[in-house]
Amino acid sequence: MGVYQRVVEAVIPHVRAGKTPEVLKTSGVCLKQVRRTSVTLQDSGSFENFRSLPLTCATHILKQNVMKIHSVHPKQFRFSTRSITLSSRVQIHWDDNRLFIKHEYHTEERNPSPTDWETFWKEADSIGVWKWKKSYQPVGIAVLDGWSWNLDLAIGSKQVASSGGNGYPGTTGAEPSEQFLRFIRALEKLAQFDLDIR
Repeated sequence: MGVYQRVVEAVIPHVRAGKTPEVLKTSGVCLKQVRRTSVTLQDSGSFENFRSLPLTCATHILKQNVMKIHSVHPKQFRFSTRSITLSSRVQIHWDDNRLFIKHEYHTEERNPSPTDWETFWKEADSIGVWKWKKSYQPVGIAVLDGWSWNLDLAIGSKQVASSGGNGYPGTTGAEPSEQFLRFIRALEKLAQFDLDIR
């Protein structure tokens, strides 16, 4: 695959999302040329305009951005939640460099930017997701409704597999803890989707 084709494939989703300046971070003369090309791309929608970039600039973009894009992508990313009484279910998973959200009878697709991923991973680290136990259940409480959830997450050398049935990290009760809700908010921001867990 040629350098230009690789550049185009790497930046198309971000150009379409209006995030070109964020993805094409570079410097010097390249930056000016990239900005001009980005404006043309957004105005005309013709991604072939990237071929007007000097080869050195295209190569620089790949080194600075494409490598970064792949480094923030998960090895494994799957989260699902289900209402016990309503039988409603949402699944979010990463596959083929895209984030898929399945709910009801619909499937939506997202392509988070490297910055979106970095923000999510930082919050996951801050929350302590990697230390979550394998399973959570409320202690001494009989619950007939509520939520069940499953998480399978991995990036680099970090991974976690955790689940709960009305049980959550950071609490022995049946209500979602602040720790769990922080993760949900981070996931909602990444996926641009409301999981409706409060």
